[in-house]
Amino acid sequence: MRKSTIYALLALFVWTMAVPATAQKKQQRSMKNLDPEATVEAVKQVIRKHQGLGGANFIETEIYPQFKKNPEVLTNIAHAFDFQANDTTNAFIYIERALAVDPKFVPAYVEKGSILSGWAKTQEDTLAAYGWFDKAIAMNPKSPLGYQAYSKALAKQHDYDGAAKKLEEILQHDPNYNVYVEIGNLYGAAEGLDYANKAIEAYAKADMAHMTSNQIAGYVTLLQAAGKAGQLGAYKRSDSLLTLALTKYPTDAKLNRLMMQNSVAIQKYDQAIAAADVLFNKSDSAEISLDDFMSYAKAYEGLKNYNAAIDQYRKCLDYEIVRKNYKSDDAFENAKFREERQKNTAWQAIAKAYDASGYTDKAIEEQKKFIEHRREQGKLDAPELQQLARFYESQAEISMGEEQRNMYKKYIETYIELAEVSPQNAALGYFNAFNYARYKLDPENKEWLYVPYAEKVMELIPFPFAEDAGQRDKIMLETVVARLGYDYFQNDQYKLSGKYWRMIAQINPDNAMYLRLYENKIIRKKLGL
Repeated sequence: MRKSTIYALLALFVWTMAVPATAQKKQQRSMKNLDPEATVEAVKQVIRKHQGLGGANFIETEIYPQFKKNPEVLTNIAHAFDFQANDTTNAFIYIERALAVDPKFVPAYVEKGSILSGWAKTQEDTLAAYGWFDKAIAMNPKSPLGYQAYSKALAKQHDYDGAAKKLEEILQHDPNYNVYVEIGNLYGAAEGLDYANKAIEAYAKADMAHMTSNQIAGYVTLLQAAGKAGQLGAYKRSDSLLTLALTKYPTDAKLNRLMMQNSVAIQKYDQAIAAADVLFNKSDSAEISLDDFMSYAKAYEGLKNYNAAIDQYRKCLDYEIVRKNYKSDDAFENAKFREERQKNTAWQAIAKAYDASGYTDKAIEEQKKFIEHRREQGKLDAPELQQLARFYESQAEISMGEEQRNMYKKYIETYIELAEVSPQNAALGYFNAFNYARYKLDPENKEWLYVPYAEKVMELIPFPFAEDAGQRDKIMLETVVARLGYDYFQNDQYKLSGKYWRMIAQINPDNAMYLRLYENKIIRKKLGL
């Protein structure tokens, strides 16, 4: 009925613009008993597509006569004029007509106030809008429409507390109205931690039995944000809410997604997997996201089922984001915007899962593939290489002999590459190479393998320190200089040793080893301190 009405009205409009009057009358007689809701939808299209081309006149002559006693249709026509064509003149005409039919018709007062609020430029304009909302409330104090519109206008002025108080006024006339859900939505849309907490407080007062799944999801989302901020009890509250909500909305995609995420956060991994199963296989209208695969995988990781976790991470990597799987362009574009970062995270997670399951060799293989992928993109950076170095370190700990030594060499090579790839981390790269060459590859210092790396650190962190030198740089330089000084001292190369200890005296005169050497007169003389 509705689609046919829309097509008929649009056809009638075109007809009346081009066909003689006798034929028009014949066509008009066939348009009796139009469906009100469908008519309003058609009017929106007529105004949007044909404003300035006779659309207003068409509505005046062909639509208005059939609905002149229907204040709801007249008010909606007013809204269409304002919203579709910014035509407040015709909008106000139809509001006046609606009120002439029913002087107590609340939506008409709300529409007039909303139009005034929308283009208000001065405080007087805003007050005029508030006046129409007050009239709406006066006409029917139990109707939420006036309070809601007034509250929305106050929120537009960033007076969120005033908006909340205005909504609460309905309780004086309808004590059972579930107003705290709306107050929760109001504060939840505002920015800032204080408002988020006020939203949570408001939702806590609401009657959950009368909350929609979207409203519950909004409440839980705020609680989870509080949990991430350190309020761990918020996760437990979310768990209770979701458990109850899913008895009423068992296949709701949003609620099952939130249950999966929340259960991972509180380590109820079996519960997370149960929610994931519903989300992926039984939920209504689910837009599966890469985050969903990630949460599913984390649940399996929590149960140490690494094979299943890796399977989910690979599904994340393989998942193709296409428009048909999303309800809106915005949702699709947001998914595409986040795609690369999320898939990179999943790829890293696969390598880490292999390592956690004891297959560090596979972790290394996976990480090297990921590094090549990032290199081809021209986006290889320090974190990817640091992770590979950690895997080499992990593999070295379970290896022996030449294989272990080879892992240490790979570790050093990785940090040298890091120094080349990420200049801002170059000193750190060579410092790690220094540590492993000195303490892992050549613990007895027979080959002095670490010296080139130590000297590179000294080159990259010159002394005296720059004004913006961080504590990490200071510690690294002191460490390598003291190591050189000590090892040359142990090798009876006092002249070289003294050179480095004199540097330490400037870098950190409270260095413990330096003070011990300095206190011995004989050593002090040998070192020239």
